[in-house]
Amino acid sequence: MSGAPCGTGAERHGILAKNIRNARPRGRVSVTGRVVSSAPTSHGGSIACRVEIDDGTGTLALLFFGRGSIPGLIVGACVRVWGTALPDGTGLVIWNPRYEFVAPART
Repeated sequence: MSGAPCGTGAERHGILAKNIRNARPRGRVSVTGRVVSSAPTSHGGSIACRVEIDDGTGTLALLFFGRGSIPGLIVGACVRVWGTALPDGTGLVIWNPRYEFVAPART
């Protein structure tokens, strides 16, 4: 297997983009990046946490519905995420992505 996260079955599910620059709307992605912002937001009248990561090739938004924050997903943390990229008003977003921590935030 290539750089797929352990136990995700990423290769079987046709992950296409391994970096944010190559991500396309409705395409599967598996990227590792550093959290550059994390804030509560409202989406369709529901609370959500919007996290943005940067992998050096671009930024990608992550939207976690039903939660205002995600423990550990703070600015500076390094995470690997995977899911389906969807078009958003400002770029691409993954709704309720799977994720794992690669490194904690630097203090």
